[in-house]
Amino acid sequence: MVKFRILDDKGDTVLELQPEETMEKMRQEAERGRWLYLNGEVVNIDHVTMEDINKANEIVSTPMLKGGSL
Repeated sequence: MVKFRILDDKGDTVLELQPEETMEKMRQEAERGRWLYLNGEVVNIDHVTMEDINKANEIVSTPMLKGGSL
């Protein structure tokens, strides 16, 4: 099982998923415009492999930060 943590404005949710389910959930989160972190590093879902997921200590989805001006 892989722990997948989803952060949002209401707190966070931790799911325990099979590796294949984790990959699908990561794709869904990326399609929603969320940032994905694998072991603390931002990743592009197109470059994540099943091996990456199996080796991951932590997978996190966060809302994308919206810009402003300085």
